Amino acid sequence: MNITNKKKIWKAFGESKLVDNVKVEVSVGLQRRVELALLCAYKVLDIWTNNVKNDDRPERLLEKAKEYIDGKCDIRCIDEILGDFYTDLEDMMTEETELINYVGSVILRISALVSYDEALIKGAHEEALEEDLDDDLDSYEWDASYYTPLAYAGGAKWQEKSSSEKRREFWMWYIKEAVPQAYLAYQE
Repeated sequence: MNITNKKKIWKAFGESKLVDNVKVEVSVGLQRRVELALLCAYKVLDIWTNNVKNDDRPERLLEKAKEYIDGKCDIRCIDEILGDFYTDLEDMMTEETELINYVGSVILRISALVSYDEALIKGAHEEALEEDLDDDLDSYEWDASYYTPLAYAGGAKWQEKSSSEKRREFWMWYIKEAVPQAYLAYQE
């Protein structure tokens, strides 16, 4: 799915709001976008838990992201767990751990989403062109649904071990199940 269609989904989920032009307000739109990202993360979390022993930070970060958007904690509850997660993820990056890193990147994107709301990225509400691609964005602007199919399908589409059938399966699930479920999870 290209970034154009993702932007349409983000916009349909509800508006993004900034408090004092700095802090993202927890709105129904943000709650829905976070819920969608959480659904993506849980789709591939077992790749992490089955391969990285004694590191439950991804699970705890997902729990805290949910608590944050539900008003049960402030942003510090996420920051406390996040700590060195990004650095640790970079340090473990090898060809053999690529899928694990994709899952870790999903988790990092959710941590960023609660703070910055992907709908606020530069141009998110501008009219998108049909030919716009995620690859046109800087890597720090990629969302959870960019990394999730990479992990789910066993790699990027140009990689030999990657499954186009699994990628298609993911996107069908995303459109038919995850998007409606995330939308209905929070009401105005």
